[in-house]
Amino acid sequence: MSSQSSTAIDIENTYVPPAEQEQHQSSCCSCVSSGKKSDDWENRGLYGTRWSTVLMVLFWFASVVIESVGLGWTRVQCDLGSDDDTVVEECMHSSAVYRICSTVVVVLSVQGLFSLVYLQIHDSYWIIKILFCVGASAGLLVPAADFFDDSAFKNIARIGGFIFIIFLQTILLDFAYYWKESWLDSSSIAGRVTNATMRGSDLAACMKSFWLAALAIFSLVYIAIFVVAMAVLLSFFGGSDCSDNESIISISLVMMVAALVIQLFLTSNGSIIASGILASYVAYLTYTAVSLNPDRECNPTISTEKVYGVGPKVIGLVLALLSITWTSVMASRRIASILGAGGITQSGVLNVVSGSHSGSKSSNVKENLKSQLRVTVMNFNMIFILLSFYIAMILTNWGTIVAADDSHSTHGGNISMWMQAVGAWIAISFYIVGLLIPQFRILPRSVWDLQPKA
Repeated sequence: MSSQSSTAIDIENTYVPPAEQEQHQSSCCSCVSSGKKSDDWENRGLYGTRWSTVLMVLFWFASVVIESVGLGWTRVQCDLGSDDDTVVEECMHSSAVYRICSTVVVVLSVQGLFSLVYLQIHDSYWIIKILFCVGASAGLLVPAADFFDDSAFKNIARIGGFIFIIFLQTILLDFAYYWKESWLDSSSIAGRVTNATMRGSDLAACMKSFWLAALAIFSLVYIAIFVVAMAVLLSFFGGSDCSDNESIISISLVMMVAALVIQLFLTSNGSIIASGILASYVAYLTYTAVSLNPDRECNPTISTEKVYGVGPKVIGLVLALLSITWTSVMASRRIASILGAGGITQSGVLNVVSGSHSGSKSSNVKENLKSQLRVTVMNFNMIFILLSFYIAMILTNWGTIVAADDSHSTHGGNISMWMQAVGAWIAISFYIVGLLIPQFRILPRSVWDLQPKA
């Protein structure tokens, strides 16, 4: 993870003692469980982040269940005007997922926006928030909620899901850089320790080379997955009459190979593990694109509606769950570092070290940290909103419904197909720009680089 150069102090590496963290957690638990707001600086942000994560996991689980079980107990209506039972059933499942997603988006949107001016709302009132999600979901599923516009929400969710496809590149590269730096640190530490205990041997060099070799091996595995996947996609989804599929696969292949060449031979930026992870992600998006092609002649998965979109759906759900986990972990670390920096400033240590005893300066630093905390919380909620749309889309095949005889939403299938392909190409383009012109990187290297200037 990159440090925040724009801040007045180094808040990323601030150490918060375990005992102090436990004390903060204990006081925060009582605040959340009672539904009262917390005015203590040390209690802000962390527990709202954890409760938001719980809400997202519950939404993920509930959506998977709703999409899989019968909906005879609901009164969800399907307005496609089709007599095909399969189409009607798929439409009902999609509508149910949209309605649950809408309640989660409302909660995250409200607390994200209000946290910019009233930060305590992120940590407080979670009993009310959970009850609202449950009650609103039941109200949209059980009664005949004719006012809910499935088509409008689907289009909004498509846009949000598309944005998350591009933004997921940042999360994956964030993880890749963290992985690389962690293993490089491990190789350095292992080499120093072994060299100190066994001088005169080659074991220190071997220990260091082990971590570097393991990093290279994993990188090559990810690149191999990309190459094999593209070859398989050309074999199963290509053909003389499938120009769309061949164009999507070919462009993705050429662009990713170009990115690998640039990273390996033309620049010192980036890393091989980041390129490998991005290559695997591009392979997934390309697979999703061609598997959503509504043309039966070019998509063997339309042979039965039970197969259409299953592969991308499973992989997408796993990616979504991993994204929830990683975003929550890194947000908690970021917030904890800000809280720790705020605690040190409040105790006067920073003023003593800097030789300043001005209460005004201390107040300015504290206000800057509060501003960073508000923006971090807002970023966190924004990511979860986009992630909610993404989950809804992967569970509904991006709004495409397939019957046993044909695709019932050919237009929707084409839109979904090209959204995945363009998302992959944009992700590669941003990565190449970041390699060649790092100072003009379009997307931040880390989600948590989205911070106000000091």
